[in-house]
Amino acid sequence: LSGVDALWTVPVGSNSLLIQPYFGNSSGTGFVTGMQAEAVDPFGPGTSFPAVGTEVNFEAKKLGGVNLALSTAIGTFRAGYLTTEVSSGFGGGLIDEDKATFISAGMNIDWNNFVGYAEWASRDQDDGAEVGFPDQEAWYVTAGYRFGPWLPSLTYAQLEEGSPDAASVLAYSQAQTSVTLGLRYELAAGAALKFEATRVEPEDNNIGLFDGPLGDDSANVYSVALDVVF
Repeated sequence: LSGVDALWTVPVGSNSLLIQPYFGNSSGTGFVTGMQAEAVDPFGPGTSFPAVGTEVNFEAKKLGGVNLALSTAIGTFRAGYLTTEVSSGFGGGLIDEDKATFISAGMNIDWNNFVGYAEWASRDQDDGAEVGFPDQEAWYVTAGYRFGPWLPSLTYAQLEEGSPDAASVLAYSQAQTSVTLGLRYELAAGAALKFEATRVEPEDNNIGLFDGPLGDDSANVYSVALDVVF
């Protein structure tokens, strides 16, 4: 991202509101998903997406938005808005300065021994950008409670299809729900061991975030991680 931003802190009673407007240009790389690779005629008759995992370069110009963060005694509450014009050689030039809008809101609470997180995000794109990067909505909620160095938690997450202008985009929009049981153990200051077990259920006729069909209605994902902060 090349651009400028500003930080402005405003007292709100005993709390603090951080306002961060920004503007610039950006470029990046995405990847073709399993749902996109299976789509029929996404860019018109006789067209198709490249193979799963193919890199897709894009540019985001006139990128502008604002982030808000309200810090309180029990946690932080955030909201963000971003709009930009997306272009990409992907799709034979179909994606050319198409408007894209991103909206998000979230919070994290750490009160006594209770820990909670929640976030919601929405991506809405127009014209060709919608074909390459479908409209989506996603949200999750996490709740946990500390017992000494142990922090067990439960997370529910959902990825939903957006409201695309082109009905054909729904054929490769991603949709799934997941439930995660987590356990974090504080080894020392700046070091923690984390265990997670997640059950993922893609919606009917959808592979969710997986690269291909599961062959079943759901999948279990297990992970172990060591977080270290230097």
